[in-house]
Amino acid sequence: MIEDIGYIEPVLLIKPEKFSIENIEQYDLCIEIGATYFRFAIKAEGTFISLEDFQYPVNQTQNEFIKSIFNEHPYLAARFWKTIKVILHSTKKTVVPGEIDADLASQVWETLYGTPEKGSSILYARTDQNSIIFQANKEQLDFLFKFYSEKKITIKLAESLLPLGDEQETYLLFDGKGCHLTYNTPQLNCYYAIDWKKIDKSRLHQNVLLIGEITEYATEFNQLTNEINHAKKALLTPNIRLSAEFSQIAEFRYFIIFNS
Repeated sequence: MIEDIGYIEPVLLIKPEKFSIENIEQYDLCIEIGATYFRFAIKAEGTFISLEDFQYPVNQTQNEFIKSIFNEHPYLAARFWKTIKVILHSTKKTVVPGEIDADLASQVWETLYGTPEKGSSILYARTDQNSIIFQANKEQLDFLFKFYSEKKITIKLAESLLPLGDEQETYLLFDGKGCHLTYNTPQLNCYYAIDWKKIDKSRLHQNVLLIGEITEYATEFNQLTNEINHAKKALLTPNIRLSAEFSQIAEFRYFIIFNS
């Protein structure tokens, strides 16, 4: 048990010995809310120096856990971060070309899907020349905006952080339940599938990069690489800086938060 957390142990904890909460106004806080995990990382002058990764407890809902950890964790409960970025994952989303605003995002969503699901908010994210409209958990958003102040938080969709270039990359992001597929050639697209075998096979001739909750020891990994023999775990670009404490970390698992 980690002494200063007090009630739940992270599956991964990286923290420098001399880290002090008294200096948080100098640090950037990056939070990622996934389907099966909650994690946050801290950056100092552009270098990641700390990471905590949690699995949701079986005796709490996701929203209950998020509220409790923000209220009880000594770092998250602090309000004076230099910047706060919250990364969301969404299983329901659509891509539209060009720039949009909140009103247009809502109009497009209702045209495609009808009235948003109860308890959800419709947001949008920019990525290069396109926008992604997505569904988010309203209770989580309301809590976070109230906890930190809406002006303090920047909301990001996970796909908007992927380094999509001209190499025809296809990213498969495993979230512990299903798979998010993202690519930008010939045009940007992203969608969610419970079973990776049902994804658009026309994409699989591209550079298939695996990120998220998958390891080379998993049966799913062996099946996937047998079918797509050029699939490989994604690597971070050299411009992403990690402190020495991260030397043994599985970069592909934390690919999204490290690209924030």
